[in-house]
Amino acid sequence: MMVTGVLIVDVMFREWKYRDGVIGLAVIVLAAVGMSCARIGTPSGGRRDEMPPQMTKAHPEPNSRNFAGHRVVLDFDEFVNVKDAMTNVVISPPGETTPRVTSQGRHVYVNFQDTLLSNTTYTIDFGSAIEDNNEGNVLENFSYTFSTGDDLDTLRIAGMVLSSDGLEPMQRKLVGVHRNHADSAFIKMRFDRMARTDDRGRFSIEGLSPGEYRVFAIDDADGNLRYSSPEEEIAFYEVLVTPSVTETETIDSIYNLRSERLDTIVKRVRPLYLPNDLLLRSFVTDRKQQYIASYTRVDSTRLDIRMGAAGKTMPKFSLVGAPELDDWYVCEHSATNDTISLWLTRPSIIRSDTLRVSVSYEKLDSLSNYVSMTDTLRFLTDRPRVRKNDNKKKKVEVDTVPPPTVFMMVSNLSGSILDYGKPIVFETQVPLARLDTAGFHLEERRDSLWVPMSPPLPELVDTLNPRRYKVDVPAVYGKEMRLVIDSVALSGINGLHNNRQELQVKVRTRDEYSSLKVNLSGMPAGVPAFVELLQSADVISRRVTVKDGVAIFENLLPGKYYMRLYLDYNGNGRYDTGDYHLQRQPEQVFYYPKQVTIKQNWEKEESWNILATAMDQQKPRALLKNRPTLKRGEKEQPVNDDEEEEENFYSSGSRGMSTSGNGMSGGSSRLRGL
Repeated sequence: MMVTGVLIVDVMFREWKYRDGVIGLAVIVLAAVGMSCARIGTPSGGRRDEMPPQMTKAHPEPNSRNFAGHRVVLDFDEFVNVKDAMTNVVISPPGETTPRVTSQGRHVYVNFQDTLLSNTTYTIDFGSAIEDNNEGNVLENFSYTFSTGDDLDTLRIAGMVLSSDGLEPMQRKLVGVHRNHADSAFIKMRFDRMARTDDRGRFSIEGLSPGEYRVFAIDDADGNLRYSSPEEEIAFYEVLVTPSVTETETIDSIYNLRSERLDTIVKRVRPLYLPNDLLLRSFVTDRKQQYIASYTRVDSTRLDIRMGAAGKTMPKFSLVGAPELDDWYVCEHSATNDTISLWLTRPSIIRSDTLRVSVSYEKLDSLSNYVSMTDTLRFLTDRPRVRKNDNKKKKVEVDTVPPPTVFMMVSNLSGSILDYGKPIVFETQVPLARLDTAGFHLEERRDSLWVPMSPPLPELVDTLNPRRYKVDVPAVYGKEMRLVIDSVALSGINGLHNNRQELQVKVRTRDEYSSLKVNLSGMPAGVPAFVELLQSADVISRRVTVKDGVAIFENLLPGKYYMRLYLDYNGNGRYDTGDYHLQRQPEQVFYYPKQVTIKQNWEKEESWNILATAMDQQKPRALLKNRPTLKRGEKEQPVNDDEEEEENFYSSGSRGMSTSGNGMSGGSSRLRGL
């Protein structure tokens, strides 16, 4: 294309050489340049822009003093956007009106609606809100500070917020401080200074002056910068925090881009702001506002009531018009007392189309104290309407077949395979009015015959479900048994009886199981604890109590497991959440940082120091729900927490022994928590 352009220019020059020399020559040069540039082809592409935008200047300058304006302007080296400024940008100290944060071209504007406080350090924490306009590259952890007085406060504190029960990094949560040390400050006052956690749960509160602070974290669903609802997830640090600064020596490596080699290593002295390792464990209190969420009459015999929140105590029920009756229902409810079924027992009540039930329960008043509340519910039954023709006598045929007999259903909840040491569990369709133990027979298979065993004694599994029963059986590996329930041995409150039922089970053999012994260390002396074996998504498989620093899981099926330990301070055998009004922290939770592979017919032993791994590094990635947000161009790393690569859990032969390490993982600093 370039050669052709030159030839054309040469011809044009010969034709015009006797004309106006200057004008002709200028036109020829322009034509040559235009033709040489108009070549056909694909422009060469450069390297993809992966650099975040950089601030070039600001008004006022960063860390400036005696600012008296109402507008801050930040300039960047490329076009930028501010994502979700209302939620991502945090300005300390907060004012009555939220400042307006906007972007236009290469500029970011912060317009203050209120008059700025005098002699105050202001920090605008953008977090990860600023990104470039073209590629979406994010400027991470960007903040800007100025002062309205002569002094600039430069102290800061940092740390992390994790969920107390699952050690999940709490993302986008508000962390703030109060100079007022009263417990009521968190409830009645906005934060003095604050910041928002990133996608790893980390936070840094800047612009602090010397002094002692109380530190809190909150989900802040209503945006009022205080703890105003028991539904909000919160965290609080029990000890007063005093920020300070010292010096530390760091090593910087300078890389030479031309030689692609490490050029020099430079030692620098930098400020180190402390504390930088605070751990706040967030929780939702069980002191929740209670109310009746829904209620319905499922049929003439059952009333269903759903409460709005879990309750420590069961509501009390009485029949309006007959408050003296106390045996008109059988109650079935969940362990948290929020799902309730009332099975009606009296025929006269069952026949009634309309029932009015008084429900008394505890709810919270404006001071978060429990007070008694009573609601009256109206239950209706939709009965089938009688058609006009139905009242007429119908011709009865001699060969009319009588309707089949309806039996009460009995469900085998144990299945055909029974775990060693477990009872046979069955559930009836409705609560029972009568149970005849003489109608129960337990038999074992010997060769091809069923031989009677000791008479079984059925009993309720627990008081929560009046329809679920268990029958204890001998704990013998590989034994095949059946439970026979005679007809009419069970009578429901609705008048139905059971048909003859056979529940046949076989206990697993010894070789199908394995065992796991966990040697624990780092635990506080005298504090009860229990260990849970988990499957994927934190599903609990087994739970055992720690005895003398050891947790033993017997008769364990092969598979891949994870482990979680609870320090059970009150010894009630379950995890207890926190309560700010009682100044009670949630019970502590620890995760074993590796996956445990259990093979068939194998004895395994693990050593676990619960303090060996930093809290934010303990939970295996396979269980982690709040994973860090992927940056543009990043891919999710494969989850591989396997301690052993072998996938074959099942093996034949004699039992073996496997011993592994203590689960310590390096490369992370310890967070300070309570």
